[in-house]
Amino acid sequence: MVGSIDSAHKQATFRFVIARSTPLMTTAWNPVPAGDNYVLDWLDILFAPGHVALTGVRVRWMGGTLLPWAQPNSFILGDNERLRFDIGIPISNPVQVDQTNTDTVAHAHILTAQFSLDTPQQSLVNTALPEVTY
Repeated sequence: MVGSIDSAHKQATFRFVIARSTPLMTTAWNPVPAGDNYVLDWLDILFAPGHVALTGVRVRWMGGTLLPWAQPNSFILGDNERLRFDIGIPISNPVQVDQTNTDTVAHAHILTAQFSLDTPQQSLVNTALPEVTY
């Protein structure tokens, strides 16, 4: 689900379900609308009660691990908590959400992303200089 906060910010929320006893499941998620460049401001991960650190989430993008930051073999674990991570990077491609579940029941992780339209700074290289008259 994608919703607007204002003209410059949008949020996307998605529920990722993982079956019991699943060592690794990867899902591609594109939280940003196609065609524009956005900055991923922050990402929330919601662990409902009952996860008791038996499930984990890892977020990858463009070959690197975003969460946990630069730890490609680790997962973020939790139970009955919402964790917010400030990201602040331009993003245009889908992210990969990896999940693990060592519990005997299925679980779900709810991810919410806030992103804003990327407005790059004006380049001085292509800026016309003012005319000077002597």
